[in-house]
Amino acid sequence: MTQTWLIERRPICAIPVTLESVLAQAADAALIVNESGTVLFASDHACQALKYAPGELHGQSVELLIPERFRLAHIGHRLRFTDDRRTRPMGAGLQLFALCKDGSECRVDVSLNPVQRGLETLIVVTIHVREGNSLTLSVK
Repeated sequence: MTQTWLIERRPICAIPVTLESVLAQAADAALIVNESGTVLFASDHACQALKYAPGELHGQSVELLIPERFRLAHIGHRLRFTDDRRTRPMGAGLQLFALCKDGSECRVDVSLNPVQRGLETLIVVTIHVREGNSLTLSVK
């Protein structure tokens, strides 16, 4: 005789938790970006690491954080990601750099995580800034 068990589905936590509230507490910097590349959320850690004021990245293009020499290629990579959305490290095997507000660059590791919210797919971008790798480049 086969026995069937009924499992009651209950919320894990009675406290409402948003994606933004979880990312705000993360150890690494975090962004939420829509498929068109607009920053919808930047954790305080992200703003601090990239030298922006809290809230300053909201509504900006994510390409603002990409050094100019990589920007055009990044747009293509971002568009291809929307066709093949899956959790993965960005630029596996490559050295990645983020552009800080003051023009300096820092070496980073980046993970991309698509999250479905209603009809929209959002991309959770986690950024690990490698310590001691801040660069100041002079433009000639």
